[in-house]
Amino acid sequence: MKKFLLTILVALSIVLIPNVSAKINVPEKTDHEKVKVYLFRGAGCSHCYDFLTYFADKYETYDDYFEIVTYESWNNSTNQNLMFAVKKIVGEEENGAVPFIVVGDDYHLLGFGDDSGEEIINAALEAYQDKKYTDIVAK
Repeated sequence: MKKFLLTILVALSIVLIPNVSAKINVPEKTDHEKVKVYLFRGAGCSHCYDFLTYFADKYETYDDYFEIVTYESWNNSTNQNLMFAVKKIVGEEENGAVPFIVVGDDYHLLGFGDDSGEEIINAALEAYQDKKYTDIVAK
């Protein structure tokens, strides 16, 4: 039932959400490794769900440039400790607030909407082009 509802939501988002690709400059494909976009999320978090739904229909467009890596941090202490460590690195309060989205050494905290999606896509594409790209979560 959940898969069916997710399929309907994704289909509706394709029809109802305007295509943002015209606003985003897609770089030339290179042999650069994909950038990781980390989503620290909570089970039942509506903004986290919005993030995943937003990117579901954009996966094919940006598959060569970045990938989404998710960590459920409300019910998994290992993931929560990783999120706290990353928040400490960027100077944020070590709390359970999600979604906490990290691209390289850039981050976005709380809430999610189409503008946030464009910001995250642009951050990931810029990181893809940046020869000094640093993945603070992987460290």
